[in-house]
Parts: sequence; C-alpha cells; structure tokens
Amino acid sequence: MSKKQICYFVFLFVQFAFLFSFSGKTQTFLNSFESAIDSTIWKNYYRITDSSAFDGIHFGRAESIHLYSHLLEVPLADSIHGENLSVNFEAFFRLAHFPSKAVFVFSILREDSLLFWYGVKIDDQISDPHKWSRAEAAFQLPASHASGVSVKAYLWNPGAVQIDLDALKIRLETLKTPLFTPKINSEPEYGIPSVLFKNDWYKLLFYPESGSVVLADTNDRKMIHPLVCFSEVKRGKSTKQYYTSKWKKKESKKNENYRFIHLISKLRGQKISLVFKVNDQDGILNFEIETLFRKKTILKRQSLIAFYTDEPHQIFRRNSLMDTANFQHEYHLGNGGASIGKDHRNFMFIHSNDLSSVQLNTDKKMIVFNMDYEEDHRMMHYPLHPDSSDYFVDWSASLLSKGEKLSSTFKWNVSQQPVAMPRLMPVPDGFEAAVVWTEHADWTDIRTHRAVNFGHEDILNPSDAVGGFVKYNIPVTKSVFFNNPDSILNASISSGTFKDLHATIETDTLFFDLLKQLKAVGHEICLHTPEQYTSTQQNMEVALDFMQKNFGSPTWIDHGFNNKPENNRENLVCDGLVKKSEYYAASLWKKYGVKFFWNPYFEEVNPYKNYTFNAFPIIPYPGFGDAFPTALISRHPNRVDVMLWATSGTLEVADNRQWDYLFDIQRLSDLVTHRSIWINHVYPAWVSEDKGFWEYDQNGKIVALQGFDRALERIAFLRDAGLLLPTTISELLQYRNALLSIEYHIDNSGQISITNHNPFTIEGLSFAVNASEILVNGQIPSMKKTKSDTIFWFDLPANQTVKILTRP
Repeated sequence: MSKKQICYFVFLFVQFAFLFSFSGKTQTFLNSFESAIDSTIWKNYYRITDSSAFDGIHFGRAESIHLYSHLLEVPLADSIHGENLSVNFEAFFRLAHFPSKAVFVFSILREDSLLFWYGVKIDDQISDPHKWSRAEAAFQLPASHASGVSVKAYLWNPGAVQIDLDALKIRLETLKTPLFTPKINSEPEYGIPSVLFKNDWYKLLFYPESGSVVLADTNDRKMIHPLVCFSEVKRGKSTKQYYTSKWKKKESKKNENYRFIHLISKLRGQKISLVFKVNDQDGILNFEIETLFRKKTILKRQSLIAFYTDEPHQIFRRNSLMDTANFQHEYHLGNGGASIGKDHRNFMFIHSNDLSSVQLNTDKKMIVFNMDYEEDHRMMHYPLHPDSSDYFVDWSASLLSKGEKLSSTFKWNVSQQPVAMPRLMPVPDGFEAAVVWTEHADWTDIRTHRAVNFGHEDILNPSDAVGGFVKYNIPVTKSVFFNNPDSILNASISSGTFKDLHATIETDTLFFDLLKQLKAVGHEICLHTPEQYTSTQQNMEVALDFMQKNFGSPTWIDHGFNNKPENNRENLVCDGLVKKSEYYAASLWKKYGVKFFWNPYFEEVNPYKNYTFNAFPIIPYPGFGDAFPTALISRHPNRVDVMLWATSGTLEVADNRQWDYLFDIQRLSDLVTHRSIWINHVYPAWVSEDKGFWEYDQNGKIVALQGFDRALERIAFLRDAGLLLPTTISELLQYRNALLSIEYHIDNSGQISITNHNPFTIEGLSFAVNASEILVNGQIPSMKKTKSDTIFWFDLPANQTVKILTRP
C-alpha cells in the first residue's frame, strides 16, 4: 500500500468517525455534507455544491417533491444501550418559502414498532427564511426506550417547499439521573474472627479488633462486608452524616427456640442495639435493630447498610416486576426485595414491611435497609403568616425527642432459595395497574355534576346515563363541601354564566340526592374541607359527623391551603396537626374514622419535574428507573398516624383531540406495562368549560365532552380485559394497608407460606411469579399469563396461612 493510499484510508476513517461516532457513553451523528461519505449513513437528499453553504461549500437540499429526506436509521450503540439518555439536535435551515410546515423527526423503533416520535417544527425557529437559521431541540429518552432499539431521523416536508440544510448534528449521551443511596463505601474488617453463630446454612463472624460483623457461608467465605450503621440528621441549617461499622459484643441469650446475639454501637447522640435472632433449624436470619436517641433529633435517615460480595440473582421491584439481568444502577425497592448470589451462597429478603424502605445500589453492591427515611414520607406545612403567601415548611423529616427509640425488624433467608418467588401485586384481583379519579369540589353546579356523571344535565337517574363516569362504570373519589356559610356564588368564576350558590350538601338538596345516587353505584364521597374558607371546630364536627353517617368515607382532600387566616386552616397541611391551634383537627379526624389524606407535596414541590416523558401522567416516568423514592402512598412515622396518597398534578384538557392523545390506548397500556398506579387530580364539574370535561350541545345543554367519554371508554375496555383497575382511594389504600400485615415464610426446602395477620379477609390478594404451575393449598387459584409472569389471586381469610407451590 502506498503512502498516498494510507493517507486516503486514514482520511476516510476520520471522516466516517465524525459522521457516526461513539465516544464512551455517547453516540453522535453528523452530516456536514462536505464528503460523499455522508451517503453511507444519511439517505435521500441532494448534495449541493455552492459557496452559499452555511459551512464549507456543500449543503443538503430537499426539493419540494420530497416528502421525506435526509434519512438516518441505525442501531443504538451498545455503550449507551439500556441507559437514560439526553438527546440533542441542531442544524441550519434555509427555506424557499415560509411557512414551510417542515418538521425534523426523531423516532425510536423496536423491530417494526414505533416506540417514540419527536418532531422539531422548523418554522418556529426561523428568523429569516432566506438566510441560514439555526434550529435546535433537546429531550430525554428513558432507559425503557433505549434497549434493543434503532434510531430513525428524517426531514418531513408536508408543505412541499424547497429546504436547504447544513451542519446537522444529533448527539445521544447518557443522562446522569440522581442517586439516593448514601455516598459511602464498605469498610474492611481486620484481625482474627470469632464465630458468633453457625448452623448448616451460614455463619455470623465477629472481628474483635475492628469490631466488624460479617455474614459468611459455611466455608467461611464472606457473603457481605461489615455491616454499617448510618444516620443522617439535620443540625441547624446543615445536614450531617454519621456512620460506623464498629460494634461491641454483648452477652447473648437464648430460649427453647432461639438464640439472641446482641451487639451495640454508637453514633453521635445515638446508641444502637442490633440483635440477631437465630436457631439451628433453618436458614432464617432475623434482624432486630433499635436506636436510642440521647438528644432531640431531626432525623432524615436511619439505616443499616450491607455491602454484598456476589452478584444479584433476582431483584424484586416495588411494582412487582422482577429483574434478572441488565440491572439498573440503583433501585428504591419500597417493600420489595432481592436475591443475592446463588445456591449455598444465596441470601434473600422480600416484603420487609416493618422498614420504611429498602434501596439497592448495584454499582456499589450496597443494600440500604431504612428504618426511617424522609424521602419515604414527604410532607409539607403552610404555617399561619397573614403577610405571606405560598410559604411552606418541609415536614418530611422525623422529630425524635430525647430518650425516644426507633425500632425495626426484618429477616433474610440464607441458602433457602425457592424455585420461584411470588411477589405481591400493587393492586388486587389480578389487575396489573390502577387509575383513581380524585375530584376536588371547587366551583360546581348540579347541572355540570349530572353532565360529567350521567352524560347530560337533564338525566336524573344513573340507569339512564348516556355518558360520563357512570355510563362507563368508572368510580370517582368525589370530594364535596358540606355547607356554604359565606354564600359563595359561582358567578365570578363562570363570568356570570352560573349565578347560583356553588354546590354544597346543605344548600342544595338535589346535589345531596345526586351524591347518594353516586355512592350507590360505587363512587366514594368525602370532604374537601367543610366549606370554601376556614371552618370552625363546631362546623368541622357537624360536617364530619354527617359525612360519616351518610357516606362513611375514610378519605379527606385538603382545599385552599396557604398562609392566610381564611386559607382553610383546618387542612392537614395547615393547622390540622398543630395541637395549640384553634383549628387542630387530628382528634376529630380520628373520632370520625378519617385516615386517608391527600398529600399535595409532589404537586407543589414537583421534585422530579425534569423526568417527564411522552405526556405520561405519572412523574417521574417509570421508564427512567426505580431509583426515585416517589412515595405514592406513605405514612409519616411521627407527625400523624394516617396514610398519605400523592398526585403528580392536575388533569386539565384543552379539547377532544387532547383527550384522545393523552388517553390513547398505547399510553394507557404503558400504565399496565409498568404496573403503575395513577392517582389523578381533577375538576370535572367546574363551572367553566376550560377544565375540559363538558361542553354545550346544539340546544345549549351541558353534556359530557366526547373526548372525555372516549377516554373513559378506553379505560373501561382495559378494565374489562383485566388489565387496568379503576378504583377509589378508600378501596386502594385499604388493600395496600392490608398488605402490611402479610408475612412470608420460606422453609428449608424453599416452600413458601403466606400468612394474613389482619383481622379480616383480604379479597383478591394478588401475586406475580415467573412460573407456569401454581398451587395454593393444593388448589389451582385464579390466574392469567402475562409476557413475563403468571399472575394469580385468591381470598385469604383473617389469621390464616396458605402454602404456595410453584413450578417453572
């Protein structure tokens, strides 16, 4: 080969690298149009030689007859496969005519299926159509859409305009999503170990010199590095972290069934006690951990951390899906679990319901067992400040008094790996996902209520419904006002169209009759506070008593929260939990059985607003991964003994077309794919059409919007297919609360028993398992197949245990 040939080969290689380059965690596509080599990657365009090019002497041209041009279609690079991605596009355009209606399209395909489509409208960024103008765009692509896919990009020219294009660049690079596990590493043990305990399944080793505690297999090979106690506290305006792997051995005790191995440790202002409850008969390793706080503490996190040595075998995600390969960098497992290692070096945990949560970082081989974690129970408080507005205090962290204790228990099964692990489903009766409509009571009228529930303002009976929630049998958690002592009218909010009082139970008997009808067909009726503005204790009690006797809902939806005296001070997020306030309401809620509260934190703060995707209703989009501690349903450990449920934002829809877009069958099916629960926040009966649920027909009558009806019809279709469950807050949270009293037991042969410790039957208790044959107490339960699992369900009576047998 001559020197000239070598130089030419190098030139070609460099040119190609710039056209289609991989750099670590990036993939870049360039087209400068300066080389004919561009055609090896980009198709369907004319290459023009002209000194008027934006850069160099060449540019690309789409003639008016070309509907599609500048086509790129290549596989996603292995280096960014399965990662969250940031996608950036830029190019320079020159138009023969304006407007052009041209769109540069970026799409993701898996085999022949279109997963995602993104269009950049060129006209929106053109300042002078006859001069080169830069167009650019950036968006994020979740990891769920970056596995086994190809990238397709092209210029779409529906306006049939001549379009010149130059200096085109598309860059995909890994997106740094936040991680939430503590930023610490494992600590080494040293010295000569002693055996704290051993049986046929594992050994507990203690290193007196380093104070380290290690789990080992029966051959003394470590399964975890030294256990670490970790604490994160707020001190003044700063956050402090303390951790240690140094423990002291205390005297062990035993009874006829167990031995109790007792260890203690210290962190600043804390004394930690760790007890292993063990026996010779099985491979169960029970943890009992307790922290005594020696001073008043604002606690952000308290954890026991294990760094494992082998690789994960299975990860049981919080949504009941299971990962066995291509593990995410980090998981917030909730009460899910994991199986680490295989065979005699396996340890496993699942459904640790006495913990706040469990997190797993696969890069650092770290498992974080959170006794308490503020991200698991986000909460806010709007204090009374008459001169302020929109000011809130973060109440997420726990408050521990001097002498107070924090205790948790959980267990590992060591070398007791079952054939297949059934994972609890987040919703009952074999459904894979759920949607909950939560309606806020503001500014409504009996006519709009009938329209969105029955389809038409003149329909009086549920059996005659022609549209709306009732026709499609979609239940709603419907909040209402009890009364209207300030005589609030709808006129101001409706520009005078609705002149009557806004709908309340006490002022509108027709509205009260409608509510009784809706309750009879499955709606949940609850309070949106008693009235439009701050309510007195007396009015609170009258309203709560009436609602309990007539509707019996345990749910409450705050209204009008802010800092001023009139801003519904009885709200949970205002003064409802402030004992010294005249508007303290917690004792009344408890008296009347109200225990499921809307948590507006995620709407107001919106901490994951940068992780939306494709108009999916849940933030963050699940495809970005499980690291985010989203806490859809939570309990605060010491602010109040209730369950909190969260929403991502209000659903307000512009027109029929937007209803069809937001509720198309593919987007709703995405809820099923991710086994998601979507709790929405809506104002369907608001006395203004701009909320998007109703319209006037040709006769001037209020009717349900057709797009709204079509959305309900699609939900009903997925419900009837056993996929998506429309439910209410009370039904969902009662089921989720019942799951906290479910106990797993795995015996030495790997057989699984499930016990219901509730004083009532759990109906439709649902599991997912990667198995083809399932028996529950020797009987075949109700079941169905999905792409990756078999889902099965059954009723489990109070205080009863069943044995589950699975075969691959």
